[in-house]
Amino acid sequence: MKTLNLSGKSGCFGLKTVLLPLCMLAVMMLAPQVMAETITVNSCDTVPGTCTLSDAITAANTDTATGGCAAGNGDDTIIFAASLSGQIITL
Repeated sequence: MKTLNLSGKSGCFGLKTVLLPLCMLAVMMLAPQVMAETITVNSCDTVPGTCTLSDAITAANTDTATGGCAAGNGDDTIIFAASLSGQIITL
């Protein structure tokens, strides 16, 4: 039968062997999580309250809300609304 040695002395399990993984786990759990944002382009034209591709790029690069686009956050993804299918977007 193996025993857990928490005295720090050499043995099957030393104090460092037990505490190091626990400390690493605690640090990973407390580290801030960066969640990327999905920004949806829903307009080809600059209309107040809509999100154009130019605004989406700016929002993603600056992590701030721009035009009608949500603020970016980290490595963002820009997608296009289905209503834009077949339309031409001019920058």
